[in-house]
Amino acid sequence: QHERGRPEELLKAIDNDCGTCVALLLDAGVTFDPNEASSGTGISWFRYIGMSAGPKTLVAFVEHGFRLDATDDEGNTLLHRAAQGQRIDTIQWLLARSLQVDARNERGETPLMLAAYALEPNIVRALLEAKADVSLHDRDQHTAKWNARWSDHNDEKKRTAVIALLEQHGASEYVGREMPHSHYDAELDRARLSEDVTGEIYEQLPTLGRQLRFFRVALKDR
Repeated sequence: QHERGRPEELLKAIDNDCGTCVALLLDAGVTFDPNEASSGTGISWFRYIGMSAGPKTLVAFVEHGFRLDATDDEGNTLLHRAAQGQRIDTIQWLLARSLQVDARNERGETPLMLAAYALEPNIVRALLEAKADVSLHDRDQHTAKWNARWSDHNDEKKRTAVIALLEQHGASEYVGREMPHSHYDAELDRARLSEDVTGEIYEQLPTLGRQLRFFRVALKDR
């Protein structure tokens, strides 16, 4: 028997995709604020549900008043958040309920852009099969292909697979110019103020990992 007001039990039910457990907990009075961080995860309930909940769990939430067309405080839909996860069954379940495949959050990102950044080929494939638009870009002029190319995730096999899928659907990496205006340009401008923009300067820039390749290419082209 679940104690009243034990949201940590709800997290376990979500992880196990136990729709019956979720229903029992909600019936018992467990409540949560979708935009507040859930205890023990550090991310909002809305994001956790989108990334982790399976179809059975989502059915239970919907039956208890959770709206599939809801958005979080950053404008993300459940499809956005699911695109950041690894549950292809959740993506397919949401798409089957006519959620907007090209919905945008406050940064102008679509679910496809987030899935591409997460380097999840199966999620990207499902969104493309649902007619996600590969030509769209966010406020920084980043496309889905750009996100895949410069993602901080280090799985090169998945990166190659995602880029190949996007290219099969006519994806372009840039929009309107060779290198889009973004926070990377701002970092490059700061680097140019240094007398030495080679070697160790790359290690001092705020964006690390794979972005270092972008800086090297960009600096040579300027």
